[in-house]
Amino acid sequence: MDEHTYHDLPYGLKKTYKITPNAEAAEFLQAEVQEFFGYKSKSKREKYADIWINENYGINVKTDNLNSQQNKGRLCTAEVNQWLKNENNKLSFIFIEYTNDNGDLEIQSVQTRNIEEVEYEISNQGKGLLQPKRYRNKVVFRSTISRSEWMEEFKIKYADFIDKQIKRFEEKKKHWC
Repeated sequence: MDEHTYHDLPYGLKKTYKITPNAEAAEFLQAEVQEFFGYKSKSKREKYADIWINENYGINVKTDNLNSQQNKGRLCTAEVNQWLKNENNKLSFIFIEYTNDNGDLEIQSVQTRNIEEVEYEISNQGKGLLQPKRYRNKVVFRSTISRSEWMEEFKIKYADFIDKQIKRFEEKKKHWC
C-alpha cells in the first residue's frame, strides 16, 4: 500500500495548498504531479495517461474531492485494452483524495496502483470508459491479477457493455423509427 502520512507525500506533493477559490483543484494537483516527473502535456485530453514516463509506461492522475458528492473518476477509454495487449506496456494510477474548503486544499491520501489492481466497470460514453468501482465513495482496489486475467475480465465486461448498448439502441429504434 502506498498510503502516506502527513509528512511523507510522494510525487513532490505537499499536505496543504492555498489556491484561488474557484480554481479547478483536480487540474492543479495533476499539474503538480506532472511537474514532479518533468512532464509537459502535449494535449489537454490524453487517451490513457496524464504522464508518459516512456512509450510503454503511462501514469494517470485521479483526484477525489472528499467535500463533493461528485468524483472525477473515470480511468481511461476502454480501448486501452488494445494498448495493454502488449505485455511491455504498463498503466498506473495515482489516486489523490483531498478536501477543498474555498481554496484551502488539504491532501488526505495518495495511493498508487496498477490497472490490474483497480476494480472497474465500463460506463456508457463513446466506445466506453473504464470507471473505478466505488464502495461508500471510495475506490475499490483488489489484489493484483495477471495481465492475461485482466484481458479476459475486460473481454467479458466489454461484451456485456456492448450487449447493453445494442439493447438500448434497439429500444430507441422501436420508439423513434
